[in-house]
Amino acid sequence: MEFQTMKKPPFCPNRGCPNHQINTDYNSKPWYYNCGYYSNKSKHGIKRFRCKTCNKRFSSQTFSFDYALKKKGLFRQIFLKLKACSGIRDMARDLKMAPSSISLRITRLARQSTAFHAEMKSHIRLDEDLVADGFESFVVSQYFPNNFNILVGKESQFLYTIDYSQLRRKGRMTEKQKKRNRILQAQVLYRRSVTVSFKDLCHFISYRMWSSRRQVNILYTDKKNEYIQVLKVFVFPETLKHIAVSSRLIRTVDNELFAVNYMDRQFRMCLAEHVRETVRFARNVNNSMERMAVYGLYHNYMKPYRINRADDSFRDRTHAEVAGLSRELVQKKLRTFFTKRLFLSRCGGIDSQDIMLWNRCYATPLNHTYQEVPAYAA
Repeated sequence: MEFQTMKKPPFCPNRGCPNHQINTDYNSKPWYYNCGYYSNKSKHGIKRFRCKTCNKRFSSQTFSFDYALKKKGLFRQIFLKLKACSGIRDMARDLKMAPSSISLRITRLARQSTAFHAEMKSHIRLDEDLVADGFESFVVSQYFPNNFNILVGKESQFLYTIDYSQLRRKGRMTEKQKKRNRILQAQVLYRRSVTVSFKDLCHFISYRMWSSRRQVNILYTDKKNEYIQVLKVFVFPETLKHIAVSSRLIRTVDNELFAVNYMDRQFRMCLAEHVRETVRFARNVNNSMERMAVYGLYHNYMKPYRINRADDSFRDRTHAEVAGLSRELVQKKLRTFFTKRLFLSRCGGIDSQDIMLWNRCYATPLNHTYQEVPAYAA
């Protein structure tokens, strides 16, 4: 879409306005006023509008992905570098930008990916078994291990959702480390537990089961006590069968947990902060979740399902197509992914994990400051 030459805005950007959910066509009665033009250092003749209902003023640039940015058109390069295991400073050196500018654009990419994924989820019928598990990493320091609780399709390896939980440090420690650990743990004001995170995953499964045409849905997990305790008391609207599998089994394709084991390998391989024993690690939980969201979009909608496979039926298909989405729908939406701004409030399939990631609601250990959300996002 050429935003400079936009004649009619598609909807009102104010999510509290009745005109926010409409779809403008050229035969409908105008719901806005034309308010002239304005220009800036990079562009001239940018059209302005005003909503008749809420009186909010906005321009054609409001619907552009690089809205309110001075340096335009770098999202695709950052996206490709991020999923190829580049670090923030490495990207900043290559693109001749400040690391903070790279992080800002990754945040926008994460919100765009979240809105895109939420819209695509509303078109999926849940017709496969599910696998849930926790991908363990750490943030700030190794005194603060964490779990990225993921829900994946057993056959398609489609990443449905990701949630976050904070753990306590395990394993052997010297007396000095134990003392240091006690001091640091006492400074943590809020700890999102595995139980709370897995309950949110169960709510997601429960909400998605309405679209399933199967009489019995199966959820595979490992034998973690938190999972078993939650599933004992959680009430699902339809029949859900839980199968617990030992996490000590060989991680081959025949393993029932292969889908989550495969995702663990991909995270270690493609995201710089999760490569073991390096100086690249997450300093902020929200930033880490945003990078997960960006990689999740690449994995689901761009990465081939299988490359080295005797059967060619899956060679050119993505994980989303194997999960049941049509190629035409995905390709149509991807054409404008790096140019057209997506609004989460206009997407179906929104869940609590999407809201928390969008508004940067995850708490970072030792960081007690409020994570400010820009006005254009909030």
